[in-house]
Amino acid sequence: MNEIYAALTHPQEHTRRAAAETLVKTAEDNPQTIEPQILELLNIIKQGTDDMVAMQTAHACMLVCESIPEAGKKYHAPIMDTLEFLSSREMNDDDSEKMINAAASHLFTSQIQVLLADEQVLVSSFPLVFKYLKKKGMARWPPYRIVTQLSFDNPKLLENYTGDIIDLVMQGSRELSASLMHLYKIRPEEFNNRLDLLVNHYQTDSESRSLLLSVFGEMSRANPTLLIPHLDLFVGGLKSPAYAGMGAMILSEVARVDPEAVYPHLNNLKESMNYVDALKFTVPQVLGLIGRMSEDVAREILPFLAELLKDADQNEAIIVLSEFRNLGQMNNELLEPYMDLIRKLAEDPQQTIRDQANYIIDIVEGRDLRTLAAQIEEQNKLIKAAALSVGSLKEYVDQNVAMLKTFIADVAKKLPIPIKFSTEGRVRKTLQLHFVCEIQTERCLYPLERPFVTESKEWNKWLRIAMSAVSIGKAVIFPFEASDAVDSVREAYNLYKTGEEKDFLSFISEPFLTSNEQDKLITQLREARFFDVFNYDPQTADWACLMCNPPGGNQ
Repeated sequence: MNEIYAALTHPQEHTRRAAAETLVKTAEDNPQTIEPQILELLNIIKQGTDDMVAMQTAHACMLVCESIPEAGKKYHAPIMDTLEFLSSREMNDDDSEKMINAAASHLFTSQIQVLLADEQVLVSSFPLVFKYLKKKGMARWPPYRIVTQLSFDNPKLLENYTGDIIDLVMQGSRELSASLMHLYKIRPEEFNNRLDLLVNHYQTDSESRSLLLSVFGEMSRANPTLLIPHLDLFVGGLKSPAYAGMGAMILSEVARVDPEAVYPHLNNLKESMNYVDALKFTVPQVLGLIGRMSEDVAREILPFLAELLKDADQNEAIIVLSEFRNLGQMNNELLEPYMDLIRKLAEDPQQTIRDQANYIIDIVEGRDLRTLAAQIEEQNKLIKAAALSVGSLKEYVDQNVAMLKTFIADVAKKLPIPIKFSTEGRVRKTLQLHFVCEIQTERCLYPLERPFVTESKEWNKWLRIAMSAVSIGKAVIFPFEASDAVDSVREAYNLYKTGEEKDFLSFISEPFLTSNEQDKLITQLREARFFDVFNYDPQTADWACLMCNPPGGNQ
């Protein structure tokens, strides 16, 4: 080894270079013999006597560190010092620059794993990492690997260098483009301040276009109004399968906050589906958002949605129908010209299509959620006025069974009604809910003798539903089946209350749950996996198990 070391500094060029080749071969075959000499080898690189020798010597150091991982960590400081020296060295010609850049690349490669393994060491190396990122040639590649991996794994570490990375991409460093989307979430202001530059780069650098479009997608979610001056850019991409999906998503985000800005592009949006079939899943949503501007705009858009509906497959139909539903909630009269088409779809073999069509029919016939909310408020007022005593409450319930049936029927469309509310046990912190399949074929998962049972801490909300359900004979409260509905609910309420609740009459005077209260109970059932084994058939108004009522099956 001493002979090789001496030859590396020999006055004759051919002797030095032959020794360098021997050094590399030895590092490949027997790295242990080279490892103790790495400091001396680094000094030879810093002497700058022969750039070819410097490159080969750096290559040998890299081979040793790859074969002996602890060597990379042991010599980390002198290797980084050598890299700092090389970063500032002036080159006489292009060949010299290439060889010194190659030497730096070898040394940096030997340190990648060392840097990534120690966050503190890594952060302290950033000034040198970014100095090399701004260079030409091979010296940039190891820093690129470091920065790209960090942008995926731990972008927060790059927060203070986000602007530098954006600028490097703008200057042509395409390799860093993949990092931008991850960095946007860390420092969005750096991107906002350079939006015009990013847009210009998007237009001029086709190779980075997809990655930059992803960045614009992130921007549209966070601050869509920023992109309004550049909507032509995204509309122009709607005819390209590579850019259409993200472009439509951006237009959708803008339309949520400023539909008037997207309205001038209405015809482009309609035409885009002739070029890219996938837009049939996204453009109808954009059209629906634009249609919410006014009833006049909705009337302009609905005929186009109706044409889409005639040729739509199952998934497309669901999306288009949901926009009919959204626009109909503005004014249900808008949907009157299309109800023959909607009513045909209410008989479709696919349950999901039937569901959407029936939702629209409910809107037109005054059974939508907004109308239901008003009805709930009105009925609660009537019961509150009647519930001056338990006796008067019973009388009101007996006289309004038809109203209670209607209420339960409307609620049951989205919230299943238990067949039994159980209050077993001494410590009553939860109410047991018993559900059965309402079809019960021979294959039934949950027949009467084997119900689906779950518990709820929302006992007070379920008891309010119970009063209507028990009154019309749809449920019982165990062990109080023999009592009438009001008495059963009162006895259950008295068992559960801790003394801090309202008295029974105050509690039951508003028995009908609001839509938000119903949603909370639906969430609880979803968490109990109820909807994994039951589904609702609007044709029969039944909740049935999946064996008796398979999804999408004909009933």
